[in-house]
Amino acid sequence: WLTAHAAGAVDALYSMGNINVFQALATGVRLVLEAFQQDTLEDVVSVYDREVDSMAYERDSTYWQEMRPIPLTAYEVKGYKVMDSISIAEDKKEAEEDEDDSGGSSSGKSGGSFQAMELLVGGSSYPIGKHWRFGYPSLLHDFHFNTVEGFHMTVSPYVRFQKNDITWQLQPELHYGFSREKFNGGLTLSTRWGEREERNSITIEAVSRVLQVNEDNPIHPFVNDFYSLLFERNYMKLLEKSFVNLRWERSFRDGLDLSIYGQFFRKNPLMNNTSQVFFGSERSYTPNDVPNAEIGTTAFDSYRGAVLGLDFSIEPWQRFRIRNGRKQRIDNVSPTFDLHFSTAIDELFGSELSYQHLEFGYRHRISFGVRGDLQLDIKAGTFLNTDNLPFPEFKHFPGNRTFLNISDAVGSFRLLDYYYYSTSESYLEAHANYQFRKFLLTQLTMARMFGLRENLFFSLLETPSSNHYFEVGYGLNYIFRVFRVEAVASFDEFKYRDFGIRVGIATDFESLFN
Repeated sequence: WLTAHAAGAVDALYSMGNINVFQALATGVRLVLEAFQQDTLEDVVSVYDREVDSMAYERDSTYWQEMRPIPLTAYEVKGYKVMDSISIAEDKKEAEEDEDDSGGSSSGKSGGSFQAMELLVGGSSYPIGKHWRFGYPSLLHDFHFNTVEGFHMTVSPYVRFQKNDITWQLQPELHYGFSREKFNGGLTLSTRWGEREERNSITIEAVSRVLQVNEDNPIHPFVNDFYSLLFERNYMKLLEKSFVNLRWERSFRDGLDLSIYGQFFRKNPLMNNTSQVFFGSERSYTPNDVPNAEIGTTAFDSYRGAVLGLDFSIEPWQRFRIRNGRKQRIDNVSPTFDLHFSTAIDELFGSELSYQHLEFGYRHRISFGVRGDLQLDIKAGTFLNTDNLPFPEFKHFPGNRTFLNISDAVGSFRLLDYYYYSTSESYLEAHANYQFRKFLLTQLTMARMFGLRENLFFSLLETPSSNHYFEVGYGLNYIFRVFRVEAVASFDEFKYRDFGIRVGIATDFESLFN
């Protein structure tokens, strides 16, 4: 049904023009999906089942002495206790994953009575019926500062209904900017259904939000709070977006994901409304529009847009293990290939935009055993038929101008300006990170015992105006198992441009808990 109707819908919608592009895209997606319809055990490398005898905890010591005439050693007793603890932890992790897959949240406390501190700090959720649950995130987590709104906060409680493998969630959102003196907000309705490996989801949003111009959020709100209020540096640039969005997502199997969405929106420019800072300085906040190498100024007028898009991700050589009847992926076996295609339709619902955006991505982590790991993240894309393309619709890149860099250590730049090289033309973005087990400092046994690793990394940006921009750097990773410190230099046209020291969260930090 999906492959027949999705391809037909795409062809029908765009028969007005660019038919060859859309037919090729629809045909390619259809062929890939058909190839993966059959789920076999060819990609399963191991099968493990653990079953506990129902009488295991009912037997007394006499029975076990007869079954095992040689007593367990002290080390065996200790080992079995550890194995029991691991089994309990794995069962708990699987239960949490099931809750997350059904739309649940692993943050905050679940159940119990209401605690005022949870409202401020951790958030929580509570059952309000057999299949119903009410929850809310931490208020402090959504309390921040920027130069457009001053201090601002968001309240977004939710109500969730879950029965069998179907979950519905309704989440209102209320946002207020104190210096701007304006409310934003809206409503999100989502549903998920199906088995974990064959999960479907539909999300409908009708919301007005203040967002970063780059909606991938290159600047973390906490970092912006710190730099704005202490150093009067407002790198975060914002706009107001009011939109209605409909998105359908489907996981056909682990390693194969498809998302199709349609969105109608209006974007409005914003200006600074506060000059507040904790410590006075000779500098002042910069305007909310910044220079761009391609078009000069990034200022824009309000406009409307209607966009249809498709995101496709596949790991063609993914391998799995089956544990207690549950299929689990083995990480870092297959590269991930991504495809993004979006088109803005002129005059649809008053849309003033007209363009197509096509992007291909490649991500892979290659292990060389004890010698180290190489991580790659490459994207290449282009814009077609850009009859009307305001600056917010440009391709923006994951830049950074702060000493604190807590963004993706593999897929982001360390010294790049956030919007100077944003483009409406073709581009290539590439990142490579090699982590050594033994390199310079880690030649010392004590350094390796403390878990330290050394990284060499390289990042490249090619756009019509970027002058072959690239960065090279060295990093010391897993400091106190959590942090990384990096020294990085940037170059234009192979000429030195800038140097900086960056501190952030350890590269591949989540692997410490796998």
